[in-house]
Amino acid sequence: MGNAMKPYPIIPSLILCLMLTHCATIAPEVKQSAPVTYTGNTLTHATYIAVSKSKGFELSEGQRAEYNALIEIYSHGTVARPLTPPLIKDEGLFLINGQWWQDAQHQVLYRDMRDWRDSGIRASTFFSRNLP
Repeated sequence: MGNAMKPYPIIPSLILCLMLTHCATIAPEVKQSAPVTYTGNTLTHATYIAVSKSKGFELSEGQRAEYNALIEIYSHGTVARPLTPPLIKDEGLFLINGQWWQDAQHQVLYRDMRDWRDSGIRASTFFSRNLP
């Protein structure tokens, strides 16, 4: 046979593989963010209402309720990111002239807990009482 080129067995295998998988594209799931909504003239859902260097992040009552509900689930964090000491209700929140404000550290934790919930990451089962 000498120097004659031998057929490569990998090419038919690749063609067969592509035919069997129908050339499917793997794409990540698109996460839809919650819309900004108003009740009358009051902002009821957004990342934050206002930001102040001295006060932090202004939250609506709905956001405060969501934050505390997330604390019920993720008070001890996740297996990959435990929170010690555990979070307690209204931690990092303070009331100024009838409006709730949140410090920067707890705003980051609030965003993390929302991401965990939206991504389906489960709370640390060893510590948590209420799992999603």
